[in-house]
Amino acid sequence: MKAKRTSKWGWLTAFAACAALWAVGLRPFGGHASADVPLEVQAHRIREGSREAVGLTVKNAGSQPLHGVEILGLGEADAMRIFRRQDWAPGEEIELGEHEGWMAGTSATVEVSAQGYASKKLKF
Repeated sequence: MKAKRTSKWGWLTAFAACAALWAVGLRPFGGHASADVPLEVQAHRIREGSREAVGLTVKNAGSQPLHGVEILGLGEADAMRIFRRQDWAPGEEIELGEHEGWMAGTSATVEVSAQGYASKKLKF
């Protein structure tokens, strides 16, 4: 028995359906990825002897728990730092500093993301 081939119209229809679903925002994890991730990030200067660095205070400012949170940081010397957290309760706040290996130089770029939200970049 010979297998039946899918017509070019079948492939075109399948591709159009996938493109339409992507365009309206039906992305993985049930998120629409149109709203920015509701994480508030504040930078503060830390002075250790003659060395000055940037620490971060990060808070889930949303009313829902966040899942699959990643905070990526890139300092002056191109040393990338990554902080990951699977679940983050609403209103919960954390400090990222020397103990977490997050002592950026005097300036840093931070990108925050979570499942179902658009990521955002911040420059300090």
